[in-house]
Amino acid sequence: ITFLIACLAIAALPGFSGFFSKDEILWEAFSSPHGGAALWLVGVITAALTSFYMFRLYFITFHGELRSGGQAHADAAHDHGHGGHTGHGTPHESPASMTAPLMLLAVLSIIGGWVGLPKVFFGDNAWGHFMEPVFAVGEASGHGAGAHDSGMEITLMAISVVVSLLSIAAA
Repeated sequence: ITFLIACLAIAALPGFSGFFSKDEILWEAFSSPHGGAALWLVGVITAALTSFYMFRLYFITFHGELRSGGQAHADAAHDHGHGGHTGHGTPHESPASMTAPLMLLAVLSIIGGWVGLPKVFFGDNAWGHFMEPVFAVGEASGHGAGAHDSGMEITLMAISVVVSLLSIAAA
């Protein structure tokens, strides 16, 4: 379950931390004076590849054919102690020392993005105000984003979500 949550977050589906960060980056790539549609497209293609390979990994690992049993056990039985055994038996859950940190990361993958929602959803937020001094430096140097167009930002978000979903389906 934690691996699936991680995949959903890195595939940047709505509601997960990766969605908010990816779409903020893509919006800046599109609207920045140093960006544009071509840079946005490169970002969307990269996000699509990420969604594809993460879900390919998820599907092969958790829904694919079991590769640790069967032939590996038969080979080990005929090996007579010469080190040919490569399987580890039946799949099992990891110990709590591994799953507890993964559970914490899964929770953060779900709630982490809600700390600073994009302006298009709720306007300014506490995280944005906290980060204002950093962004002010960028804007003063001419590296800030261009004029804000909420309709275009929502359209670009929708396109990137559809592309991610298509990549998951392809995986």
